[in-house]
Amino acid sequence: MSDQRTPRWCLNPPPNEATSHHTTADLYPITLPDGRIIEPGVQHNLLVKCLLYFICVDKQPFDVVNGRGFQRFIKQLSPLFKIPTVDTLKQEIDDTYNLMVNIYKTKFGSDEMGHVALTSDVWSEMMSSRSFIGINAHFLAGGVIKSRCIVTKELEDRHTPVHISEKLEEACQQFGINKDKITCIVTDDGANMVAAVNHFLGKGRHLQCFAYTLNLVIENVTNQDSVLLITNKIREIVKFFQNSVVQSDLLRSKQKASGIENPLKLILDVKTRWNSVYYMLERYIELSSIVQPILLQNPKAPLAPTAIELNSAKQLLNILKPVEYVIREVSGEKCATISKIIPLINCLRAEVMAVDDTDSELVEVVKEVLLKEIDNRFGSVEECHIVALACFLDPRFKNIHFSDPKAYANNISLLRSAMKIDSSVSDTNSDSSTPTAYDFWSHHKVLVHGRHDNTRIELAGEREKDEIALYLANPVAPLYVNPIQQWEDMKHIFPSLYRQAQLYLFAPATRKIKQLPVNLRIDGVTEVTSEGCISTLRDYSAGSTLDHVIANATIK
Repeated sequence: MSDQRTPRWCLNPPPNEATSHHTTADLYPITLPDGRIIEPGVQHNLLVKCLLYFICVDKQPFDVVNGRGFQRFIKQLSPLFKIPTVDTLKQEIDDTYNLMVNIYKTKFGSDEMGHVALTSDVWSEMMSSRSFIGINAHFLAGGVIKSRCIVTKELEDRHTPVHISEKLEEACQQFGINKDKITCIVTDDGANMVAAVNHFLGKGRHLQCFAYTLNLVIENVTNQDSVLLITNKIREIVKFFQNSVVQSDLLRSKQKASGIENPLKLILDVKTRWNSVYYMLERYIELSSIVQPILLQNPKAPLAPTAIELNSAKQLLNILKPVEYVIREVSGEKCATISKIIPLINCLRAEVMAVDDTDSELVEVVKEVLLKEIDNRFGSVEECHIVALACFLDPRFKNIHFSDPKAYANNISLLRSAMKIDSSVSDTNSDSSTPTAYDFWSHHKVLVHGRHDNTRIELAGEREKDEIALYLANPVAPLYVNPIQQWEDMKHIFPSLYRQAQLYLFAPATRKIKQLPVNLRIDGVTEVTSEGCISTLRDYSAGSTLDHVIANATIK
């Protein structure tokens, strides 16, 4: 006898059954790819979760379910499925969000959770004329750096330090984040943000966004009169092409005629977009051999740069290239951590100083201003103990990029004091500590890092000095090495340093915020769905049970 059950993922009734007597609850069982069978009642909930996941991950408004096209699509796909109302969907989102808050609150408050770094930013939605604050949490989990957008809330009042501080306090209380476990908070250099962090945590734990500060360096350099003379002229040319369909078509056809299969467009710089001036100059120089003749043929076109100005633009690109690289390095998809800040500044300064300025007055001026800006904004970076210790504890850098002996000595003294306190606590709790996992290669790792148990100095005061000296005696790791994984190999050789490294190496250098879609909450409800909520809906939509979701709700 043939199986009359509906094939998997087919939500319509079998062909030999009439649909007129079925209700919404009369959905038919489906078989998941892994063989599990979803019963009708569970199946309806599954479809609702799939719908919510679609709304969240594709950034759709809730009222998409009221669209005629969407309703027809669902009716054709599953005539028996009743589309939930907007209010029902909002309530489902709230329930899922509250579930994930409770799960994350338990995890953040557990003894297994180490220190946390926060990044925060404030932005405005132009369409809704509302301001929001976003807060991301960064931490180590299983030897991997994890990031979560935990909160996106509307700022109802003025952006005062007290109001922003209250939002930070609310977020930490909501997710059970202990303020003592917050290594630092990264924001821009706005006076209200700096004051808010100082009010919330006290002084010493605010870090300025590295990429934001670098962009300020570029702004001051490009605002020099000799630079503006070139950039303003090229900017007008770019606008001329962008505002004219005829000229844009002509530029495209000229490129195709010259053998370029995929024609390029000129790029207009945007003040709020990092490196955009650099990319505007770079693209214009790349297309200058095609753009210049077009300008000469049009009497209404802006003046084209002279040969001397075009050469100056190329020289300007050459000296700005190191800055462009650093900004791109720290603002990529996987943003850099604070351990890279001092090495990047040191290498940036060296690259700029290496630029030959003997043949160009423009390069000489830009080089002087650029070096001055770097010194003004980053000259005291080694005095920030969070950044300095993160760099020192990164096996790829250690102390090779430090140039301020006094700041270095103070930071090492601070590190030794922290190690001494940590060692006394570790010795007190050693009897109750859980046994370490078996590692067959532990002896090999000891040999690699130049230490044997017989050479260990047992005095507590000398042990920290011994670890630091031996750590520095080992060669620095290659740049491609993951410092977190490297410390997992070295933790049995440098246990005190390992615990200190866990406090700093995960903190991000930029305030990059994953801005979740604000249109998920409308009609006065302003709290935006978290990433954890979206990931939970993804698990639900794959057929996972509630117990399975809770058991596998890793903070990642």
